[in-house]
Amino acid sequence: MTESRITLARMYRGLNKRQLAEAVGVSPRAITGFEKGETKPSKETMGRIAEAVRFPISFFELPEVDLPQPSAVSFRARRKMSRKQRDQAISSSAFGIGFSDWLDKNFDLPDVDIPDLSGMHPEEAATMLRSIWGLGELPVADMISTLEAHGVRVFSVTEASLSVDAYSFWDENRGRPFVFLTTAKSGERRRMDAAHELGHLCMHRKVNLEEETREIEREADAFASAFLMPRSGFIATVPRGCTLTDFMKIKQVWKVSLAACVYRAHALGLLTDWQYRNMFKTMSSRGMRKEEPYPMVPERSQVATKVIAMEQREFGSTEQIIQETGIPQSLIQSITFNMPGVAIQGGGGRPNRYGLASEDAHTEKPKLTLVQ
Repeated sequence: MTESRITLARMYRGLNKRQLAEAVGVSPRAITGFEKGETKPSKETMGRIAEAVRFPISFFELPEVDLPQPSAVSFRARRKMSRKQRDQAISSSAFGIGFSDWLDKNFDLPDVDIPDLSGMHPEEAATMLRSIWGLGELPVADMISTLEAHGVRVFSVTEASLSVDAYSFWDENRGRPFVFLTTAKSGERRRMDAAHELGHLCMHRKVNLEEETREIEREADAFASAFLMPRSGFIATVPRGCTLTDFMKIKQVWKVSLAACVYRAHALGLLTDWQYRNMFKTMSSRGMRKEEPYPMVPERSQVATKVIAMEQREFGSTEQIIQETGIPQSLIQSITFNMPGVAIQGGGGRPNRYGLASEDAHTEKPKLTLVQ
């Protein structure tokens, strides 16, 4: 029995030590002792703990787990978060890390290629990264796949922490960046959130993110806007005298929200202050701020989709992943952009950014390669 897994399960379920103690029928001090490894719960008590946190006993028999340091996680509006919300998000991250370790063990995935752009202006940093990654001035075809192609592990925020927005962090022990995205937003917002977190990974790796500042968030926002809508490429798509109807077409080219499109045009001097304010008033009056016009299909992790499809083809289920990671199926669904309670489906159709190097080759570590 590993003590860290009691802490992990308790945090994930949003329980403090007193609440878990009451559910189990022991004192809060006893729970503290269990989590610190000072004492071990009896078999009966361990069974009650497992029942209270709704995890199988086998979950607590696996090796220790790692939790990211709060100071390394790019939580937005950190000061507005409750301790419970923060703990749930951090514990959710542990399941992503565990699934990532399993991926590294079983598959050959892209190496990390995230440059350190600390100290750069967000616009310059976005332009530099686009150049390094060879994206030019064209729209990013798939933001999540682009992150995965450069070694970022992207997971969805689990149902335990939907109240927490997208967040990211570097796992320095693994040298691996992680991004967690909520499934509660539109496809356009999900792309923008992914780009926002990329900004943190590039520009704020050495920053203590526990000391939240609005400036850090503004920098990540500016980076995301510039990365998804590069200056020259974007300007070329905005005609003189551009109307709101024109922007509805332009937003589909760049795969961003209508509001983000109009905001970027104003920031680049393509709209006057009056035009900018008038367009936002019109969008609000027509309900376009709440319901995105011409919505895009939300992007999802192509790595997870391909890996789960392979497991199902070879073994008929994801049972091997469950057994080797200790992550219950409902949580595997939650962190891989699948709604809990719905059967995990394989990829199907034409691959987006990732494809298998060989469908029938049986190697120790199947390689997932980028489809150009």
